[in-house]
Amino acid sequence: MDPNGNSQGFFYTQDTNFYKSQAGAGTLKAYHRASRLARVDYGMRAGTELSTQAPLHVNFGYTGRCEGVTCPTPNGDVPAEFLCASSGTCTTYSPTFFTFYRLQTVISQSLTGSSYGNTDFWTFFHAMPDPGDGTKPALWLGSVIHQGTNLTSATGGWITDPAVVFSGQTLHNRVWATDGLAPFDRYRLATIKTATGASIQVTYKAAECSQTNLPASAETNTMRCFPQRWTPTTPIPQPARTDHFNIYPVERVTSKAGPGSAGAWTWSRPTATSAPRHGSTPPRNTSPALPGRTSPGRRWPDGHR
Repeated sequence: MDPNGNSQGFFYTQDTNFYKSQAGAGTLKAYHRASRLARVDYGMRAGTELSTQAPLHVNFGYTGRCEGVTCPTPNGDVPAEFLCASSGTCTTYSPTFFTFYRLQTVISQSLTGSSYGNTDFWTFFHAMPDPGDGTKPALWLGSVIHQGTNLTSATGGWITDPAVVFSGQTLHNRVWATDGLAPFDRYRLATIKTATGASIQVTYKAAECSQTNLPASAETNTMRCFPQRWTPTTPIPQPARTDHFNIYPVERVTSKAGPGSAGAWTWSRPTATSAPRHGSTPPRNTSPALPGRTSPGRRWPDGHR
């Protein structure tokens, strides 16, 4: 609700899971494993949210992460081994949080009389591209298609825009070392092709750290990498260890007009000409997706991720 009494309502769908309490010696306990936004009502006045229909709302549709996506395993990147039923054997001894779903559609609707009519429709298409380093792939948003209601035609229907397409490039998450462990390649956004045919290109700063160029200590670290304690599980399980992991700030964004147009613009990250902006403040942990990670993820200063 805003200061003028306008309000919005958010509605969620929850998924339940169970775990064996007291390190496996207790009873099965239920908890909400995941929540996903199902609908947003807006254009309402304070106090009327549950008694009247909202003038406008947005519906969110979901499907399985591997529905329409080529997954390396039946469950893709979902840790299904942590699922437990309300009865029977359960070897999960604490709550775990994950989802089997991915966002597939967003539909906006407006109230006409006592029923809702469609206005805009977005469809999201995903993939699980192979990172190429032997690690598990992660879900990647490949494209979005927007459709609008055709109000000028006697037969109605939809007017469909060309797809907005997202292309990526793989970069090493882990500071590379020839030690038999993967560099944890992960996709970063590289190019966006817009519905009008324009191209937006993203350029990242190169990795600053290497095995011969690492921060002297975590407390005074101002480099573009950070130490992380983790437990390797591939290709074979190994003891916990500390490695350094890269971050890649955006250095430049270039937009080029589509066919039939001319011109382009470029945004570049300002270059420091004096002391580092962070001074002696060390960058804080922002862990990538790691098996066996032993400390919580945190945010970097200046929005670096």
